[in-house]
Amino acid sequence: MEAMDEHADNSQQRKKRKEFYLRNGFHETGYYLMFHQILMEIVCNKDELDVSGFQELLNKMEIRNTTFQIFHKKEI
Repeated sequence: MEAMDEHADNSQQRKKRKEFYLRNGFHETGYYLMFHQILMEIVCNKDELDVSGFQELLNKMEIRNTTFQIFHKKEI
């Protein structure tokens, strides 16, 4: 989902979206990715995010001129 950004035009929508996911069994992973210049936060409904498995899935997606790179919050 789009990462929280209080300066974004849709900041309230982002906040409500995140609250929905957290209320429904998802949790923050501390991981993010960039998708077409949009910072996306990765949330997960498992105890731990399988980062390599998720990266493998992203690599198999065929979206023209798109490369996905997962990074941890500490790297921002």
